[in-house]
Amino acid sequence: MIKALLLNASLKSSEEVSNTESLLNEAVSIFNDNDIQTEMVRLADYRIAYGVTADEGGGDQWPEILEKVKAADIFHCGLVKRAVLQHRPSKGFMEQVA
Repeated sequence: MIKALLLNASLKSSEEVSNTESLLNEAVSIFNDNDIQTEMVRLADYRIAYGVTADEGGGDQWPEILEKVKAADIFHCGLVKRAVLQHRPSKGFMEQVA
């Protein structure tokens, strides 16, 4: 089965409603209609350290997310423009994938 990973870079944690998640849910619906297994990861729920290595240590949870990225056939990222500039997990994510 094809696997799709959707990263949600909302400023809000999973406990709050997110417009980014609502938009990504549209993609999830399309993927599900095409028998594609989906998983959504909200970056705000993880501690992603700044840096450019696969594991910055000190509790960095990027390696856990990176394994999900590697296992996915489709990678889809929902970024909020201001989140990339202001939000620690989003900044960490952008450093890791850049």
